[in-house]
Amino acid sequence: MIAYQKGQNQFGIKPQLSYNECLSVAKGMDINPTPSNLKRIENANSIRFNQQYVEMPFVRDGYEVYCVFSQTLGGQGYIVSYQIFKRTWVCSCPDFQFQGHQCKHILTFSTIR
Repeated sequence: MIAYQKGQNQFGIKPQLSYNECLSVAKGMDINPTPSNLKRIENANSIRFNQQYVEMPFVRDGYEVYCVFSQTLGGQGYIVSYQIFKRTWVCSCPDFQFQGHQCKHILTFSTIR
């Protein structure tokens, strides 16, 4: 995955990204800019902007772990983890578990990495 340069857009800084900013994020991360992927980027921006997550420090060496609150499960959340040495993301949400693509929960953090 290509690291997206901080400051190239307003990801997580403003409530809604423009279409061109979503395209820029998709291009910077080498994501196919399909309407569903652009929607995931926009949803990830919203999660980041509204701070609908908790960083879980010191869970395990070599990992960054976050809990992202679910908009539909009311008070529950999904666990998102990044394995630093392998540079891989994992999420406990059904989108990632069953479809294997980058979900909005992973995009919340991978876009600013």
